[in-house]
Amino acid sequence: MNWAALATAVDTLVVLMGSRALPEVARTLIAHGRAAETPVALIHDATTPRQVTVTTTLGALLDAATAPTLPAPMIAVIGDVVSLRASLGLAARVPAAAVGA
Repeated sequence: MNWAALATAVDTLVVLMGSRALPEVARTLIAHGRAAETPVALIHDATTPRQVTVTTTLGALLDAATAPTLPAPMIAVIGDVVSLRASLGLAARVPAAAVGA
């Protein structure tokens, strides 16, 4: 995989079913030029009434012991597009009590 191109040539990345690999994905993207402050949305049970979304940063995903976690099925959206979430009115759909750390 061309991590340098993924880290810098595209604005948004989506990782499917990659919860266990996220610390390594974050580490590799940062090592290839993606900013540690890049927003990340972790989404469990997307498009269902049970959907839970947690926002964080690539840097926060580096330590698996302290990174936010969600059970499978989970997708990760990586990029500045995550910052649009609040302006689209999606932030209210997140039950804060459902977040595990």
